[in-house]
Amino acid sequence: PPDHDQMKRLTRVSMGPCQARRCREQVALLMAIGAGLPAASIGLAGYRAPVRPLPLSALAAGGDDEAGWDVWFGILSQWVPYAAIGTEREDAWRAGSMHL
Repeated sequence: PPDHDQMKRLTRVSMGPCQARRCREQVALLMAIGAGLPAASIGLAGYRAPVRPLPLSALAAGGDDEAGWDVWFGILSQWVPYAAIGTEREDAWRAGSMHL
């Protein structure tokens, strides 16, 4: 039978802001429908509380500036359309011309 925790590892389902607290039942129902099984046969995903509560003021004090954004958005190849890989369009995309 489909396993919700395995599905979570493969597709990142239930890893959004609610961390499966609100959507795990819906995901289990969708997996049951897809597998043609009764809903009761699909186990619910587990979820864990954070290791330690963190106040938002601790995050706000980080002083994030645009110079550090390349860590998150600096991998240009992740935004290249699949059909453009290995073509001159890929080079144009990486050069910053997003209008291909």
